[in-house]
Amino acid sequence: MKKLFGVLSFLFVFANISSLNAQKANPESDFRYELETFKIQKGSLSDEVDAVVITEYIGKARNVIIPSSIEGFPVMALGKEVFQGTNVVSVVIPDSVISIYSRNTIGGDGCFQRCKFLQKVVLSKNITSIPYYCFSGCKALKTITLPEGITEIEFGAFCESGLESIDFPSSLRQIGFHAFSDTNLKTIKLVGGEDEKIYIDGYAFSECKALTSVTLSNVYFSREWVFGCCESLRIINIEGAVGINPKYAGRIFSELPQLPLAIQKKLKDLGLL
Repeated sequence: MKKLFGVLSFLFVFANISSLNAQKANPESDFRYELETFKIQKGSLSDEVDAVVITEYIGKARNVIIPSSIEGFPVMALGKEVFQGTNVVSVVIPDSVISIYSRNTIGGDGCFQRCKFLQKVVLSKNITSIPYYCFSGCKALKTITLPEGITEIEFGAFCESGLESIDFPSSLRQIGFHAFSDTNLKTIKLVGGEDEKIYIDGYAFSECKALTSVTLSNVYFSREWVFGCCESLRIINIEGAVGINPKYAGRIFSELPQLPLAIQKKLKDLGLL
């Protein structure tokens, strides 16, 4: 099976490949894995690289450092159910990893889904997407650092997790349906670029009961109920352009009777309430 990834340096795949192993990475026997062929492209040049995809964690350790190479091959991807439902507390993903797989269907499987003890994840600096349901149901996960380079947070990626805080990288361009719904986020700041808005899908932050403050600039709402039923929300700062799919006008900030009247008026004038 061949995977295509653009704008990647050939050297990246192999440089410092043993750096995490030197930090006492878990032994290869802690994982099930398979070999795939990845097509690495830089500009008009391309090359094929045989690399490892980890398919399952079978170890006993609760603090996991994934090796950057296995049997001499770089580890370049994590499968869709690697840690699902395990009792891991922390996981470090090496920078050799450029993709985390998912089933990409409603109700599909996520790599860390329902890891109820998971508290800390160090993500690879070379992934660009947080896939479907990746951290869904991770109740002990309070915060996570998203590396610069992340462009998309997909369907349900953090829904029903314990997430309380998150900083969004400037590279972010898409937040999927239900991505952060029913989490414990307290404040949200989403700032897109003038020419590269952040597109936010429906229900993305709905039912975030602890959410008190939202700051928005250069965003576009693709569907409705993005902030529906956020019962603690009181402060909404609009600092830049905000667009909306006309089909869902008036249905972005829904079921929020607690909002101050001045904010309600501003949101109505913008077609958001």
